[in-house]
Amino acid sequence: MSWFSNLMNRVRVKEDTSIRSLPVKVEATVAIVKKESIPITIDFINSEHLFYDLLFGQQANSTGIENSLELKVVEKVTELLLKPNNVIFEPFPKLLKDALDLIDKQASVLEIEACLQQDPKMASEIVKLANSPVFKCAKQEVKSLKMAINFVGIESLKQIVTTASLSSVMKVSPIYFKVFGEKIWQHSLNTANVSQQLAVAYGQDADVAFFVGLIHDVGKIAIFNTLVNEIKLSIPGTQPGSLSFREMMTTISTKLSVTIVKGWDLPEEIVKTLKQYSYVDMIDEPDILTKILVEAKLISEVSLLLKSQLISELDAEVILSQQDIDYKKLSLVEY
Repeated sequence: MSWFSNLMNRVRVKEDTSIRSLPVKVEATVAIVKKESIPITIDFINSEHLFYDLLFGQQANSTGIENSLELKVVEKVTELLLKPNNVIFEPFPKLLKDALDLIDKQASVLEIEACLQQDPKMASEIVKLANSPVFKCAKQEVKSLKMAINFVGIESLKQIVTTASLSSVMKVSPIYFKVFGEKIWQHSLNTANVSQQLAVAYGQDADVAFFVGLIHDVGKIAIFNTLVNEIKLSIPGTQPGSLSFREMMTTISTKLSVTIVKGWDLPEEIVKTLKQYSYVDMIDEPDILTKILVEAKLISEVSLLLKSQLISELDAEVILSQQDIDYKKLSLVEY
């Protein structure tokens, strides 16, 4: 049985009572930190706003929600949280579970290949990922699905198959905001890989950490899809440009991720981690998997901001140090 099947067969844990049901409040504060007499006007909260500048390809132009487009999206998303059955999102891919089961059963290359070839797009993505800097572990270029199965190794194959399978679920159409889909997927992949490496270091299940990191932003994608649908119906030129809307994307999207994952009927351990993540600032002692996700997510965001030159290396060091994260951990991100 695969790690996923093993999780599904575990006894479900009791409902998480470590989360206090209090309203979430996000305050945009500006911390001025000095190092070698150089002023830094950036902090952890502001880095969230910068990350949305990166995702949307534009800067926020106001503080409060002030246009009908933003109000409509907030209304729609709030309704989804109140009525989870109305959430329309891609179903969890059955082919992924079947493929992972075959891999863990040490099935033959032909059996695994036959399973994966049921989805030609997925098979092509596996070959592409096997050659990417993040997963490349073969000594020669992988040119076919069979080569990928033979050469990348069982553990890497699990992660590559998981990533390829979920890529179609996690990616969004680049309508209106051309960089959003590309950047949110890169962020999800970075978070998954960093989570996996941190899990190994902390003695935790690396496969589960990778999976949670990969799917943690499904709520953000659902909100973006709602946004795109509303833009089609809105006044031409209307844009979601307020800081308040971006804060909503952060605070509500984590709760929507929990709703979507529950609809996928995933193991309680995964649901609990995402639930704790959505209220992490209000929990006395989050589980280790939640801590790993929080750390990996910030490392990924800072790395993308740094690569896009939206922050300096000193900014990055300040943001990470405020969360007690070693700046050297940015090296965990590979492109």
